[in-house]
Amino acid sequence: MINTPIGRQAAFDDKYLRRAALDYAVPTVTTLAGARAAVEAIAALQQQRLEINALQDIHA
Repeated sequence: MINTPIGRQAAFDDKYLRRAALDYAVPTVTTLAGARAAVEAIAALQQQRLEINALQDIHA
């Protein structure tokens, strides 16, 4: 869910939207830049296998 709350009513609605997203395990982002990053990350994961490295191993 992309929710960019602006104004008084949006702040009121935001509480209910976030609660519903949490209840249904729906990821939520609050900026368009964050939404774009999430979409790019999902696309990257669909194209290649995720590799996990410990930060200590990278900077050893």
